[in-house]
Amino acid sequence: MKLFSFNRDLVWPNTWPTPRYGPKIFLIAMENIMREYYGFGIETVQYGKPELTTFTFAHDLMHKRALE
Repeated sequence: MKLFSFNRDLVWPNTWPTPRYGPKIFLIAMENIMREYYGFGIETVQYGKPELTTFTFAHDLMHKRALE
């Protein structure tokens, strides 16, 4: 199973008095549920900042456009 994600923030830093959980909390929960309940992990494809997949996509796209 492949899961696409856009942000690895676990907790957003701010002045709010209690923690504000980010999207990574969902990934942690989903990965553990799949492993414990179904017996297999999840392949996570991470996009966003600053992930290698994002930079690779942008590089490849700019290279393709430069050749056109």
